[in-house]
Amino acid sequence: MTDVHAWVPLLLRRIVNRIGHPLGINVFPRAFEYALASDRAEAFDDICAKNIWGSSDSVSGPGSELEKTKTYRAALVQLIHEKGFRSMFDAPCGDLNWMPSVLEQVDMRYEGGDIAARLIAEVAQRHPELSIRQFDISRDSFPQVDVWHCRDCLFHLPFADIRAALANFVASGIPYVLITTHRAQLLHRNLDLGGVGFRLLDMERAPINLPKPLAYV
Repeated sequence: MTDVHAWVPLLLRRIVNRIGHPLGINVFPRAFEYALASDRAEAFDDICAKNIWGSSDSVSGPGSELEKTKTYRAALVQLIHEKGFRSMFDAPCGDLNWMPSVLEQVDMRYEGGDIAARLIAEVAQRHPELSIRQFDISRDSFPQVDVWHCRDCLFHLPFADIRAALANFVASGIPYVLITTHRAQLLHRNLDLGGVGFRLLDMERAPINLPKPLAYV
């Protein structure tokens, strides 16, 4: 593991982050030994294969567990109906642990994509009825849909990759995007990553500086 704060014991880093989490303070971002952008596909395949996120329910991590997505799934279905979305691009779609339950409740064209090649091959085999493909959100051309669904993704990437993904989205002409953000308080400062990892990320703060969203889901 690569960590600029390696001199601080791991347990202490975790305790500090846990205390600061409610305040939006993430002093020690979690980073992994995958620094090169060209290695992201291999990195996320490796993360899934080794279950680095540590979930017994989903290799995409605790945020993709059925119980933990219960409230979000209900809100997402409601939003799809309210906005009249007829098509969605879900990228990254991960292992598709919870999305099928949403698709059962809505009438829309679904396309999914994920950078992890081996993972996406397994998902496509399990769900031959869905359009699933390998996709890099910062490099590949988006399909024409009503909304890009980008959940639990950008906080894993360095600022450069986030900027590239957002520019790619803008160029696509897709009118709406759903992005995960950590609505920070007080002293939060968005930190960069040297590669694939995790840190709290407020999309409305520097250096991302997105405008206030139309809605929080």
